[in-house]
Amino acid sequence: KWSRPNGSYYEGDFVQGLPSGHGKLVSERGVAYEGGFLAGMAHGTGHMTFPDTDNWVSYEGGVKDGAFDGPGVLVMKEGRLEATFLHGHADGDSTFTPARGGAPIKGKWIAGRYQWPAADNVVFTGSIDANGRRDGYGWCRAGASAKIESCRYKDDRKIALDADIDD
Repeated sequence: KWSRPNGSYYEGDFVQGLPSGHGKLVSERGVAYEGGFLAGMAHGTGHMTFPDTDNWVSYEGGVKDGAFDGPGVLVMKEGRLEATFLHGHADGDSTFTPARGGAPIKGKWIAGRYQWPAADNVVFTGSIDANGRRDGYGWCRAGASAKIESCRYKDDRKIALDADIDD
């Protein structure tokens, strides 16, 4: 076991002085990962908990070079996402179950953002809220247009498009 003055620690297998094999790593903020390690990095399969984040609660699944990678389940305050992950982001087919009930939403994620099927004649790639509705900043494409613009949704309604957005 090794520990640091800031409270973070690792306990588990070592190979040539680096975490390798099975182990548990806890950060100074209390984020914990238990699972596979390779050459000092979380790698293989494992379970993570995020006690002090605004959004994430836990993750279980594939990990590569310290990032979510492969099949996994990410539990967030907004709901539960079963997906394939790539470089830390949901990417590909998925099922999202909203935290506040409602039917699971099956669809596709691209680099961590959900791609909504055409609704109100707009394809939206962005965030989902706890009720399973479009919410937050993303990208919109209207109808058959190839033009993609930044946009914002609140409670499943588009409230801003492109130049109307103030960050």
